[in-house]
Amino acid sequence: GAKAGAKAGAKAGAKAGAKAGAKAAVAVPAPAPELVSPEEVGDDSDAAKKKKKNRRGGRGNAGQMSAEALAASAAERAAELAEAKADQDPDLAILRTSVAELEAQASAAVTAAGAQATVQGQTAAVAKAKTALEAFITDLDKRTAARKASLPRRWQPSHVLAEQLAELRDAGQMDMAKEVQVQVEESEVAEACKALIGKFALLKARVEKAQQAVQAAGKPRSIYAVSSNIAAPNTGGKGGSSAAAAANEAASRAAQEERLQSRLKERASARGLDQSASGSTLHTKTLELSPEVTKYLVSPPTRFITRFEREYQVVVEGVRPPKGSGKGGKGAVSAPPSVPKEIVVAAYNVEEVEKCSAALKALDFTGTQTREVDRSVRIRELEQEHGVITFKDRSSLTIYGSKAKVDAAFASADEMAKKAEGERLTMDSVDLDPDKIKALTTGGPRSVVSGWRNESEVKIRVVDPQADDENGKPPMAKVLLSAKSQADVDAMKKKVQEFIKATAVEFLEADLSKLYENRAYRAGDSVEVQLTEKARWMRAKVEQENDDHTFSILCDGDEEPVTCTRRQIRRQEAYGDGGMARRFRELCDNSSVLVQKRDGGLQLVGKKSEIGSLKAGIIDLLKKASYEPQRVTLLYEQARVFHRDNLAHIEKSSGADVRRSDITLVLVGDDEQIEKAKEAIDEVIRREGSIERVDVSDEIVRALKGGGGAKIKELEARLNVSLSIPKQALQVVALGSVSAVQVAKRELESFVEQTEKEQGETVVRELRLNPADIPRVIGTKGSTLQHIRKTCGVQVTIHDETSSVEIKGPEADVTKAEKAISDLLEANEEKASAAAKARAG
Repeated sequence: GAKAGAKAGAKAGAKAGAKAGAKAAVAVPAPAPELVSPEEVGDDSDAAKKKKKNRRGGRGNAGQMSAEALAASAAERAAELAEAKADQDPDLAILRTSVAELEAQASAAVTAAGAQATVQGQTAAVAKAKTALEAFITDLDKRTAARKASLPRRWQPSHVLAEQLAELRDAGQMDMAKEVQVQVEESEVAEACKALIGKFALLKARVEKAQQAVQAAGKPRSIYAVSSNIAAPNTGGKGGSSAAAAANEAASRAAQEERLQSRLKERASARGLDQSASGSTLHTKTLELSPEVTKYLVSPPTRFITRFEREYQVVVEGVRPPKGSGKGGKGAVSAPPSVPKEIVVAAYNVEEVEKCSAALKALDFTGTQTREVDRSVRIRELEQEHGVITFKDRSSLTIYGSKAKVDAAFASADEMAKKAEGERLTMDSVDLDPDKIKALTTGGPRSVVSGWRNESEVKIRVVDPQADDENGKPPMAKVLLSAKSQADVDAMKKKVQEFIKATAVEFLEADLSKLYENRAYRAGDSVEVQLTEKARWMRAKVEQENDDHTFSILCDGDEEPVTCTRRQIRRQEAYGDGGMARRFRELCDNSSVLVQKRDGGLQLVGKKSEIGSLKAGIIDLLKKASYEPQRVTLLYEQARVFHRDNLAHIEKSSGADVRRSDITLVLVGDDEQIEKAKEAIDEVIRREGSIERVDVSDEIVRALKGGGGAKIKELEARLNVSLSIPKQALQVVALGSVSAVQVAKRELESFVEQTEKEQGETVVRELRLNPADIPRVIGTKGSTLQHIRKTCGVQVTIHDETSSVEIKGPEADVTKAEKAISDLLEANEEKASAAAKARAG
């Protein structure tokens, strides 16, 4: 019943659900998918499948789907992907197995306690099961907390980022697309983690259900204990008194209460509510409604109880009599076998129970009718205006309510259909050059035509004919406009005409092979390769293309080739061999002009002023392609000062194009421009990239890096330089202005002299120990060793191969450290001796 009811409810609310949900006065709650409890489906993954089946949207117009529906579909796909990834988590598989074992243990404990159902206390099996369940819940809470801690505070939905990624790729923004791709992957990880937390919650609900069953095993409670309108269970019947029938009825009632408790906890968990805030007492009320009303409440395909559950935050279930309860007295009005006789409303808030009960009692379905209606009928408005409940199946609409309300609702539906039929759209069209059509539509959501659609009620359709006319000429493209108002159509038509007038089409002769990068690498081509992610690009040559579409690449300075994929290779960063294509893409990306390939050149479509600017840039680019690129090699430490801002300054002051590839600057321009660029480079080096080196020893390196590099940080902040200690090189490199690095060099030399003088007064002593004593000196995770170093102010080195401890420092401190180690070992020996005597005694 949950599947068909949820499908019908989602279908009936597909068109007007969003608008109707925003209105304050709601007579009858809208249908919602039923919450599926773990005990109903047996496994949380099956529950996810059942929820998925319940999410079927309305049919809408044939071949069309609204933006909201598309977004919902993408969100559903993202949720399904997150669910699938969560199902693959190894912790989840282990927990599911544990839950199944705990449920079996709890069931056995309840069975064992069945014979003592009237006795206060617990059997050994019940106590053992209770302990195991509590331990599992504690462990599961810790796992859930750890997963929640790993979640980012905020993230965009992956399907929204995926849409942005597609737009960036369509627009050719590949650098930004890479950044968004990383965000998509991070968002998918977060969504999978969130889905896994939800599955943990479902497992916890199952374990809590088993825990409640174990706790209630000794003394089952009746859900009718708080209900004032239910008589005591009938212990009589055909054949006289039956204790078994009474026990059966009590067990059935206790099981239903547990089910209600479990469903309420799941609902609270799904809404992120704290159950303890509203109390843990279950309030219930049992109602006996007309069988005609009860049938539509609990039976598919309508199952209207989900509306009331969502509106009042309660759980509503039908009460079916236990086996052996009899057929009732004479004259009783019996419900069909598939329809429960009574309805139970349960919640932790007694006010919600009373409100929902009053709404259910007020239901009157005596005037229910079914008719064929036009698709323009807005069923949510009918519900709110007339206080009825609707159920739509294709074009058939059923309205539930009293006769007067149903008649009034169908009258309103007829008025809606007549009004929609009387509204005729005003239509017009504008012809335009097919070459300009791309300039109108390129850009996806940010295109010109998308902007018009967002700011106006006019429907705009662009028709781009693909075939030439009978004379062999390309036919004119059309922009079709339609709206309810003639004024809106005229205003949009004026915009289209102004766009056509302001848009120009020009052709530029150009060698396309220089402007577009050739990705077909051949043997002997000079390329750059990136062997690992985020590694620097290195110069290399292509040796051959392999059968699996990889390439054998020989890097400069290497003797053996390496295998690389096409993604790891690019043309060398210089005009004429890849860099020009990259600069051409930047020119196009920074302009709103549409650039299209044509035989012998490029077609430029856009505003006349912008076409002129882009055209000049491309001509200058082609001119520079004839220049031989010149390279300036930098020192490794200097490369970082030639960042984007400094490169832009050099280009602006010299007129040359300047690119950096690792530690090489590539200059492209005429002789005068190259000379100015080199002067600007020298100026940057004098201002930021001057280098001085100071040779140091291992002891000096340790002294500089000690205390988290405090000395280095102090010198950098005071002298405005950057200090670095290259790996496998005993020297300190100072980077900065000419004057600053000179001062830094003198400071470093003074520090080296002072440190070496202090180190000349140090002594070195070696303690020979038993191999078993070495771990005692080190301590847990090195804690003892660190304590000795800190308190004595010496260097302590452990030599495992000789079982010795080397102590280095001032003589008094070394003596202090020796005594600390001796005291430590004597204390351990005394402790071990005392423990041996205790064991012997």
